[in-house]
Parts: sequence; C-alpha cells; structure tokens
Amino acid sequence: MRHIVCFLILLTTLPLGEVFGKDEYKYTPLLAGNKQWNVLEERSEEGRWTYIYKLDGDTIINGRKYWILYHTVDKQAKRWRKQGYLYEDTAQKKVWFHSLQNNHDGLIYNFDVTEGDTVYTMSRFTADFKEKHDSIRHIVKKTDMIRINDRDYRRIIVESTYIGMSGTSHYSFENEWIEGIGSKKGLFSIYVMLPGSFNETLLAFYHDGKLVYKSPEYKDVFIWETVGNEPIGDMQIFVSPDSRILHLGNAGFASPCTVVLYSIQGAVVFRQIIAPHTAVVGLPLLLQGVYVVNIHSRTRKMSSKFIVK
Repeated sequence: MRHIVCFLILLTTLPLGEVFGKDEYKYTPLLAGNKQWNVLEERSEEGRWTYIYKLDGDTIINGRKYWILYHTVDKQAKRWRKQGYLYEDTAQKKVWFHSLQNNHDGLIYNFDVTEGDTVYTMSRFTADFKEKHDSIRHIVKKTDMIRINDRDYRRIIVESTYIGMSGTSHYSFENEWIEGIGSKKGLFSIYVMLPGSFNETLLAFYHDGKLVYKSPEYKDVFIWETVGNEPIGDMQIFVSPDSRILHLGNAGFASPCTVVLYSIQGAVVFRQIIAPHTAVVGLPLLLQGVYVVNIHSRTRKMSSKFIVK
C-alpha cells in the first residue's frame, strides 16, 4: 500500500505532459463540425438575453476554406443573419475572423501559447480598420487541463486588456480560453471591457447538437429577461473608451444609412453615409461634452446619447 500511495502522489504533482506523455496531448480544433455558442449578454438598463452564434456551411475566400458564422437574437432561433467568416489553422493553433465589410482577417484566438507569453488579437471595434486591427493584449497567466463532460480540454487563463486607437490601455480583466470551445466570456469576448457595453458570458456550447459545455454560474442555457419583455434588436450603439470609434452592434443596418453626430447644443459635428452591415464608424477627435448620434435608413431610425470626458 505504501508504494501505491507514493505513486498516486507522484501522479498528481507531475506536469501533465510528463504524466500522460508528450505524445498524448492533441490540439482540439475550434471549428470542426457543427458548433453553436449561446452567449448571455447583459446591460443593466435593458436586462439580459441570449445571443446565439452558429457555424453553417463553408466557403472559399482567397483560396482558403472559411466556416460561415451566423447569429440571432430571435427567441425561436428562426431568423438568422450572417455575422462573417471564421478560419482556423490547426497547425498554428490560431483562429481568424473575416468580417463582411472588408477583405481582411483579424486574429481572435492564439492557442499556441505557454505561461508568460503575450499575444495580441483583434477588437471588433477596430475590425474594419486595417492599420489598427490587433488591439486586445493577452498575457498568459496559466495553462492547464480541465475536465468537461468526461473529457480533458486544455485551458489558457489570460489577462486581457483593450488597447485603444491612441495606444492607451483600458479595462483589464481575467479570461479563460478553452481549446475546442472558445472563451468563457463569449465567442469574441470583447464587449465586457468597455463602459456602457454588454457583459458577456458563455452560457452553453454545442457540438453536432450535443451539449458539451454549460456555465456553472447559470441554471439555464437560454435566458431572456429584458425590460418589458421586449425583443432586443441587433443594433446596440455605444462608443469606445477613447471616443474615436462608434460601435453599431454586431451587424449594423441591412441597408445604407446616414450617421449624424450632434453636440448637445444641436450643432452637427459629424455626418457620414455608411454601407450596409457596417459595424464600426471612425469618429473625429471630439471635445469634452455630451453628444447625440442619430442613425437612419429608409426603414429604420435609432438615436443614442453619450458623454466624452
């Protein structure tokens, strides 16, 4: 019995690579098969609701195979809209997002890291600006293996920081990336870093229709608790911390529209016509004060107020 006890202690204290052998670890692709992410989005003034992403089909872009990413905020999950495209290089252990607005990829995951590494990924707020595409800094704090549904997954714990267009840092927070599943803060995990934006949590992850991961923080895999129980549209308007980027939700308007920015005195300080599905708009340098932004197309209008400090 003494020999057995000593062996068990050794087993639990050795690094995982030595316990199972270095050849035992195998990278788990994020995009293989039919995947679905149920992401809880919360805003104190509006309530909380479930935003669903799914992979459905593939296409060829610039000679490479991309998975087509769709999203919905429909309670019945019947009305889906194309979000963009995802590409994964399993040899590099990296995943890129290709937006609908341009012909440029933005890195969203780099799983080929070890403790102490620093890596950069794109921010959705700057996804349409090629010169400032990578704007989230991740410092790897720890890597280990966790057990989910009788299977081992590699986990990467990172400290993530949003880097504004001026190069300044904002709002660091701890996040977890899980190979084959994604971030515990949602598929993209960027909104949580900005004031006035959503707080995101991965509620559930499905592979080929089977529930693989469920957040231990919540009882349900689908939550809908909005103010007045009103439907939440795709368009949510807010501004980046440096006040240089206007964010128009995940997909923007489906048709061309006009963006007009007013000072609190009613003076027009910015006007621009934008293309369909534009998600972000670059703003001029704004003075301190209160501003109102109006966005309208032939069939839809939205307005929001924000403060530049």
